[in-house]
Amino acid sequence: MNHRTSWTANWNPETLSYRQEEQRLLARLNSDYGTWNEYHLRRRLLNALYGFSRYRERNLVEVQRWRGLPILESTMGYRKKLIQVEERIFRNEVLCKAIVSHATEFYGIEQKELDAHTKEAEKNNQVADKVSVSQALKQRPRLGREGIQEREDAFPCILGSLSTLYLDADSSKLVKVLLHGASLGRLGHEVASLGVTVPDIDMKPSSTLLVEGDFTVVFADQQNHYDVITTHFFIDKAQNLMSYFDTIHRLLKPGGKNVRGKEAEYGFNARALTKNVYKAQTWVARKKS
Repeated sequence: MNHRTSWTANWNPETLSYRQEEQRLLARLNSDYGTWNEYHLRRRLLNALYGFSRYRERNLVEVQRWRGLPILESTMGYRKKLIQVEERIFRNEVLCKAIVSHATEFYGIEQKELDAHTKEAEKNNQVADKVSVSQALKQRPRLGREGIQEREDAFPCILGSLSTLYLDADSSKLVKVLLHGASLGRLGHEVASLGVTVPDIDMKPSSTLLVEGDFTVVFADQQNHYDVITTHFFIDKAQNLMSYFDTIHRLLKPGGKNVRGKEAEYGFNARALTKNVYKAQTWVARKKS
């Protein structure tokens, strides 16, 4: 899907115009905007919805493939695990359907348009994206209680760096922060409410703004605009690393900081079949004045 989200945050909360940002997004989504090709934002959105709508079918195929390997059952007793996987696939399907329903309403996509796109994709043997959908679903636990361990390992490094750099020096200063690749925005809200560490905080939308689009493009008119740009678990996903660095440098004010959290594989779900670990580290880079 390659559809990125970013959050901007202020420590001196001010009302942000969500309606204006929504209108800018919907304008870019219009099929008449720019050139209609595989990279058009509306086309990419339709592909994403196609992937979510085919989540169950795509993943059950993989389960059936594993069932066709008798050695797994005879040597490892894998049948029970595959049954559990199937149950969770059906559970995730409910969430995927809800995502599609909400997205079509929010973005103004009629069901007949999505159906036509799906029919065309399948006619052209275009397989629904499975990896991106699975990666997107993994973001949900990071926001709530299941993600406490990861947040407690990583967030304090970033929040502590920001506090040291700005709040301790001048608590009255308005600081503009951009968190790109910000997922569901948990870190953005905690930056906007520094000092709050309760796992399920009351998120206040007045202090944050979600911006959807390509990080290297959507902020084109904001040169020398931000005091801080955080890159938490994001740089390693760049298709063009130097393009990301150039964008960060362009958006930062002279003397601005890039606070980077260490990018690495992670895992916190005790029920998962695999588990990864990492040690959170943070670096701070400063743009020359």
